[in-house]
Amino acid sequence: MPAKHGILKLTDILLMNGELLMTVYYKDLTYYSLHHFENAQNIGWINGVNVYKKGIVSSDFIENLRLYTIKSFNEIRGNVNCSLCSDKFTTLGLSEIRVISKDGKNKYASPSMIIHYVTEHHYCPPEEFIRAVIDGPKPGSNEYQEYERRYNIECLWGESDEIIDNSEKLRNGIINNDRKMINDNSTLCNIITKDGSLINVAIKSGNVEMVNDLIQLGADLNKFNGIELNNAVLESENEIVKLLLSKNIKIDVSTPKLNPLFTAIRKGNYDASKLLLENGVDAKIKYTNEFMKDMDAVTLAKHCKQDSIIELLEKY
Repeated sequence: MPAKHGILKLTDILLMNGELLMTVYYKDLTYYSLHHFENAQNIGWINGVNVYKKGIVSSDFIENLRLYTIKSFNEIRGNVNCSLCSDKFTTLGLSEIRVISKDGKNKYASPSMIIHYVTEHHYCPPEEFIRAVIDGPKPGSNEYQEYERRYNIECLWGESDEIIDNSEKLRNGIINNDRKMINDNSTLCNIITKDGSLINVAIKSGNVEMVNDLIQLGADLNKFNGIELNNAVLESENEIVKLLLSKNIKIDVSTPKLNPLFTAIRKGNYDASKLLLENGVDAKIKYTNEFMKDMDAVTLAKHCKQDSIIELLEKY
């Protein structure tokens, strides 16, 4: 289940037969939110359940990609199995890499296991990532070392001083319900904060009017693949859930952890469950992984002893 306010923790790395198994999944080119919110696009967070693109990549790309595995980010001690071939054991999976585009405008976040996915499972990343790996600054270069130096929470994981200052100003503006200040800075409505998107800050504050203001100003509801919907459900901010659904936020059901209906059931949030079902969330989707087999919404509700939600689900 996602941690409070949307950050997914290492419960996405599961224990099976005494060994760690990498199961986390994010769609390519969504934005990073595993350990914290970061202005880096996800690449290569695949598993044995969700479909991923396969293809042939150049040896030049593979050789350059290997260079990034020498510098680990967000490293956790231990070894991990590949969920695509659990008989193979590797030390790569419990750390990450960061790749920067040649012009410095884009950053990419990948599990270090990506080199294994590419060479052993024919995973083919997006072309823009391939170009960044080949042409972008490499670990050890001055540019990359400067990025490493700024990779901390105070610098919002590699952002410039200008972005940091604007981010905190707008974050405080939302917390203080300064709608005029937010409106006057509408061009920054998609800026990253330490709490994720500005919409996520408004959700944490329970401010439905501010969420609506941000949407009207052009905030991207799906920068983090619709995680704000899950967060609103988790916070029991059901008026915000209703608003987000009316604005066609992405409903991510790729994993049980990200499925907002599953979050509503675990939370015992009947009203959110009803809203999600009314807006087309499929209660019959079943999940199978190391901890569950053919788990659908009704089965989960029974497990959580949510009797009123069980009655609701049986109507769909």
